[in-house]
Amino acid sequence: MELITFACVDSIAEASALAQLHPDIINPEPTELIGSGKASDLSYVIEVTKTIKNIDSNILVEQAAGITTGQQVYDFICAGSDGAGAGSGIFLSKDPYSTACCKTEAQGVFQRKLINWLLLIWRVQER
Repeated sequence: MELITFACVDSIAEASALAQLHPDIINPEPTELIGSGKASDLSYVIEVTKTIKNIDSNILVEQAAGITTGQQVYDFICAGSDGAGAGSGIFLSKDPYSTACCKTEAQGVFQRKLINWLLLIWRVQER
C-alpha cells in the first residue's frame, strides 16, 4: 500500500531537515501562530518554501497557521506555496461558511495548483 506523507514543521531548520526525507507534502506552520489568527510573515513563507523546493522540488508546500482571509491564501500561493490550509481560521471565525467560501475562491484562482496536487496523488498511487 502506498501512503502519502503529510508532515508539519515549525521552523525553516525543521523544514530543511524534514525535506531530506522527501515527504509528499510539508505544512510549515510556526507553533505560536496556530489558532492565533495571525498568519505567517510572507518572508517566512518565501524562505521556507524556497528551502524545501531547493531540496526536493516535488514536495508540495501547504502553508497554514493563523490564516483568516482569502487574501492571505492568495498571497501565500503567490509567494510560492502550493496551497494553504486554515482550520482554526475558518472554525473560529464569526461566519465559518462565508470564511470557507472566501478562502476557496482565493484558492480557485490557482486551479492549476489543485490539479498539480491531484496529479501528485495520482503519481504516488501509480508507484
